[in-house]
Amino acid sequence: MNLKIISSFIISVGILFSPGCRSAVSTAMTAQKAKPACIIIYGDTQENNHIHRQLVDSMIMLNPAAVFHTGDMVMHGENENHWKAFNTITAPLLKKTKFYPALGNHDFNSLLYFDNFELPNNEQWYSVDIGNIHFIVLDTNWHIFKHSQQYEWLVNDLKTIKPHITFRIVVQHHPPFSSGHHRLDEKHLGDSIVPLSEKYGVDMVFSGHDHIYERLYHNNIFYIVTGGGGAVLYDKTREIPQSQVFFKKHHFCVLYPEDSRLVVKVFDKDMKLIDSFRKSKK
Repeated sequence: MNLKIISSFIISVGILFSPGCRSAVSTAMTAQKAKPACIIIYGDTQENNHIHRQLVDSMIMLNPAAVFHTGDMVMHGENENHWKAFNTITAPLLKKTKFYPALGNHDFNSLLYFDNFELPNNEQWYSVDIGNIHFIVLDTNWHIFKHSQQYEWLVNDLKTIKPHITFRIVVQHHPPFSSGHHRLDEKHLGDSIVPLSEKYGVDMVFSGHDHIYERLYHNNIFYIVTGGGGAVLYDKTREIPQSQVFFKKHHFCVLYPEDSRLVVKVFDKDMKLIDSFRKSKK
């Protein structure tokens, strides 16, 4: 089957993919500043290997340019068997794309984590540019208060983002806003990440920890809780004014970058669209 037939089939089935994802089959992707294919963010895979495998199988179909994980990849970061199971499930995906994880509390900053991945900077906190998006991955298990090592690194990173970047996205484990099970802002990110994000024009903050999907909005920033990668799901436990959409579903988020617009679609484990929103830049 030739490339034109494959491309025509992908478009005709109408699986709610944007032109960003379809561009993966285009030769334009070879250009230095070409828009990347879709980018996936998900988290809290932990113990339910069947659900995690189902989600990964769907991700592979999208041919993403990169996949980010919001942490809690395994139930116990010191358990080698847990990492073996995680690697077995994600191996087909990692053969096709780059994988950028954030450390979760269940990952325990384990040496097994650092042995498992090769990441920028110190592998705890780092940043990468994909197309016109600057991604910042943080370790919210570690000190991030003012003048801490991670805080100072973050300020410097935000100050030195390259001119061609249109969107700024933070990926971390603990959410500053959530209607889920855990204590609200248990890491006091409202004193660090939130004001820095507002000061330096961050567009979206993706977190996990609560095993839910939730879209929240605060001071022109979307805060997404994506903790539905396989862990046991949580109920909604509070009403907060920032919340816009809440689902108790296993899921993953797909980002479709365009020149001045970033579209996010969220699919459950059966590839049903459960949320869609966008951020535009004039």
